[in-house]
Amino acid sequence: MAFEKNEISEADRIMKKYDTHDPFLIAKKANITVLEADMGNITYAIRNHYKRTDIITLNQTINFAWKNFVLAHELGHCYLHHGFSTTFYRNTPSSGMINWAEKEASTFAMEILDSQLREEDSYYQLTPFEKLDHLGLPYSLEDYLV
Repeated sequence: MAFEKNEISEADRIMKKYDTHDPFLIAKKANITVLEADMGNITYAIRNHYKRTDIITLNQTINFAWKNFVLAHELGHCYLHHGFSTTFYRNTPSSGMINWAEKEASTFAMEILDSQLREEDSYYQLTPFEKLDHLGLPYSLEDYLV
């Protein structure tokens, strides 16, 4: 069944398999097509799954740090939630509930991005907010740091 993988161990497995924690390099090595398009101010990315092929389209208007997170998030869907397409929307004040698939994909993404920081000597002295500052990400992602 598609939803039985642990997001942390799966992210670690993928990083080890492709010997990188760069989401763009992971996608390239995994033959996942990454495109960019202007998607307005509502959508961060769309992942389409068709005939065993994944295509991720990123919003070209978001900054590079956010693209890294969004791509890692969509890769999480590729590896954790096989067989269906997803759209990653911007946070809105009315969206207080986030479904389990989005939580898993965000935790997967933060495991990949946080692993970049682990190579630094000062990693274990950093607070969660300092880690997010270093990654260029908003504090709202603190809950996904492991």
